[in-house]
Amino acid sequence: MEGVYAALAERGYTYGPVFQGLRDAWRRGDEVFVEVAVAQESRGDAARCAIHPALLDAALHGVRFGDFVTDDGQAYVPFSWSGVTLHAVGATVLRVTLTPAGRDAIALRATDVTGAPVLSARSLALRPVSAQQLDDGRGSRTDALYRVEWVDVGVCGLGS
Repeated sequence: MEGVYAALAERGYTYGPVFQGLRDAWRRGDEVFVEVAVAQESRGDAARCAIHPALLDAALHGVRFGDFVTDDGQAYVPFSWSGVTLHAVGATVLRVTLTPAGRDAIALRATDVTGAPVLSARSLALRPVSAQQLDDGRGSRTDALYRVEWVDVGVCGLGS
């Protein structure tokens, strides 16, 4: 896994420490398997979410290990989800299986460390973006000042 986030940065993706959750990856034929984890400093926040945004994002970092997109040199972002089912909430570690679901699309199955289902998606369409679209408009993606602000709305918007 060494160097994976440097390679992603070369394609235009930049991730802060909380969003660097990819821990391991394997491939078997068309399938990609990844293990992802929420950063230690964000584990308390994971209990407040249906699925922690950084954990879900890290699961999608596994796309780079498969033949899921038309142009492997292009940056791709999630575009449209179909058939999504949330099976459990509050996970801090996921084991994820990514499989092809059509052109520039994946299917996703995520379980916790015991193998219990957490999230499944029949399809996630991915769309290419240019480096200019990923840019913050000032010539650098790292100059912007961002901060996380949690607003309590139940289980990440799902109600109580």
